[in-house]
Order: sequence, then structure tokens, then C-alpha cells
Amino acid sequence: MNEKEKSEARKKYSKSTSSQASALWFYFFDAETGAPLFPAKPALEFKVLGREKWYKTESLLMMRDGVSQGRYYHDWISFCELVECEPESAVEVQIRLREATEVNCSRYASEVVLSRVKMNERGLITDLADAGSPSASPCCCIPIPLFRLEETCVVKFRAYDTSFVDFVENAEAFLDGVELVATAVQTPAAPALALRNPNALLPNSPQPIFHPGTFSARTMQGSGEISGLSHNQLYLLELRAMSGYICEGQFPQYLYVCCERMIELVFRFRPCGKYPNRSLIFVRQECSGIRWENAPIELQGRPLRTDGQGFLAIPKDMVGTAQLNYPGKSFTPAVVDLSDGANVVTVITVADQPLMLTSTSHQFVDDDDVPFKFRRLTALLPSGDSLQLMTDEDGRFEAPAGAVVYADDDAFGLATEPMMVSTFSGE
Repeated sequence: MNEKEKSEARKKYSKSTSSQASALWFYFFDAETGAPLFPAKPALEFKVLGREKWYKTESLLMMRDGVSQGRYYHDWISFCELVECEPESAVEVQIRLREATEVNCSRYASEVVLSRVKMNERGLITDLADAGSPSASPCCCIPIPLFRLEETCVVKFRAYDTSFVDFVENAEAFLDGVELVATAVQTPAAPALALRNPNALLPNSPQPIFHPGTFSARTMQGSGEISGLSHNQLYLLELRAMSGYICEGQFPQYLYVCCERMIELVFRFRPCGKYPNRSLIFVRQECSGIRWENAPIELQGRPLRTDGQGFLAIPKDMVGTAQLNYPGKSFTPAVVDLSDGANVVTVITVADQPLMLTSTSHQFVDDDDVPFKFRRLTALLPSGDSLQLMTDEDGRFEAPAGAVVYADDDAFGLATEPMMVSTFSGE
């Protein structure tokens, strides 16, 4: 038979069959447990016995009619064209998976299966009218045993000292001696899935095998690595840091390893002897749900401003205690503790200071009658409240009538005697 006759014969044969009716059938199972396996779109390789070349196929298709579910097929005509044989001739072929495949969070490979295939001897469907009936199910279906590949996961972790601003790039920020311990946790089997179609067959996926064990590693030059964690398994994590450090953020207590080959974790630590930046939160006294936002303020005589959320980050160079001041406002508390061990975040209540209806202008001068500009003053009101004032560039200030005004001992000068402010302008 010449090539033209062969081609016409194949076309004639193809017209009398369909892709499912003229097919090679396969199914897969776990070689260790015997449980059926249902890989997603597996691909095979074929080699005719006695030849050297392996032929690769596209992904196999699976029957999903509720009767042949779990059976995969490959078109017989395409196979014959692939291995260069006649559709009605018998061929001895070797069959194997084209590449490792993943099923139920495990990777599987196959050995070679030898089979003699021939259309007439395999009981394949030839009548299209019966292709959908149970009796039309092929009588021969090649079993392919799959062998589980023992793959594990590697967890790489790094530890940083976040007291360094550039801790990611600073070699001194890497922490050595931080230990991570992972202990396998045995869990109950996952709940079974419910199918919408009661006539459909549910794949009987094997439960993952539990591999007990405890794994640990310590950081060297800031890095550590734990290997050998099994796939599809839960691990309890313990982080044993060096003395004098605390882990920032919420530490993950459990790690689930699904199908990953590598997981990277980063842990950030803060030394207990170094304190983070302190912050103030300003709220209104008359309505604590409203912040005192975008407002100027004095802290230790330094002009600062709250942000749009009423937050104020205290500069790092401020130590000891800091007095809060702003004209027309009172603060509770008015003094912020910046010593070691003090609160990291302090809520400050802001209230409007009651002012007298009548105020007078005065000038503050020193012993040489030179205007004392930008000097902070305290005014005691008849009501018992106090008011913080500040002189302008000419040493002048305004104070409610009847108030007692004085200056404290500060960096600008010595304390002054209290002075009663009269109802008329005075010097």
C-alpha cells in the first residue's frame, strides 16, 4: 500500500469513528496504596518497541459522564499517525508519563508500561450511536502505576534588629543565634466534598501521610534554613530569640506547607534597651472622638505641629520632661514624661482656656529696659486657671485684666516676680 492509499484509508477509518469511540484508554493509581489518582491533564510518551524515539502526546482527556469518570483517553488515529503505524495493525508500545504530575499536593512519576495495542483487539467503540451508553464503555483500559516523589519544603528565614534605621542594608542589623523550631502537627482528615450531581463519581483521593518530626535552625549572619518539611502538613512554630530582644508584630504560631518547595520568612526584633519613637495623640475635651489636627504647639519651647490625625511624633533628641504650651489652650496632662520606661503613646486632652472679656497690652523689658522678645509667660486668672502667653518681637503681650503674670526661670532668663495686670495699659 502506497502513501496515498494509506492516507485515504486513515481518512475513511477516521470518518467511521469519533475521538472517544476510537481511543486508547488509561487510568492512574498510586503504586504504593492502590488508591485511584486523577491528575489534571496528564500527558504521555510512547515508544514503539525496538525503536529509539519517544513520541510525546498532548494532554489526555477524561470522561466525565458518571460512568467512565476517571478514565482518560487518547485518539487512536492520532496515535497511529504519531508512531507511524496503520490503524488496524498491532503495535507493541512502551508508555510512560511525559513529566512528573501533581495530585493531591503530591508529585508523582511513572515507570514504563509495555502494552500491545490494536483497534480490533481492544474492544473499542465503533458504533457512534452507542458511544454514550454504559455498555459502550471500553473493555480494555491500560493501568498506569504512579510513584510518589518524596519532595519536601525548605524554610529560609532572616532576623533583623530594627533599631537600625537601614536595618535591611546594615550588616550590624543582622541577628545571629535566633532559633526557629518547627514541629509537625497531626490533624484530622479534611471534610469530604459534596457533589451537585449525585450520579457523578467522587474521586477517592488518598489522605496525606503524616510525617512526624521536629526541625530547627539558628541564624548565622542573620540567615537560617530549615529543610525536610513534608508537603500538605501543618507545623507549630516556636521562635527563640536572643535575650534582651522582643519580636515585633504578631508572630505566626502555625505554618501550613502545601506544595511549596521554598518558603521565606522575615522576623524583626527590637532590643529591649532601645525604645521606639514616642507619640502624642491630641483629642478635644468637649468631644474625645474628634482629634486636634493640623494645630501648632510648643513642646519644650520647640514649635511643632500635629498631623491630620492629631498625631505628634516627639523628636528623638528630647529627653527628661516636656511642657506643652499653646496660647488659649490647656492640656491634660500638660507635662510629658520622656524618661526610660515611660508610655510610648500618650493621649493629650485639649481644652479652650476661658478668657476675660477685657484684656490689656503690656511690654516686658529686662533690667536695662530692653524689650524681652519671645519670652514665655504664665498668667494666673482670677478664676484659678492659668494661661500661657508669649511676648512678641517688641516684648509686648496681652493679658486679661486682673491676671497675675510672671516668667519662670528658663533658658531666656531668671524668674520674675508676679505682676498684677491692671485694667489699663501699662509697662
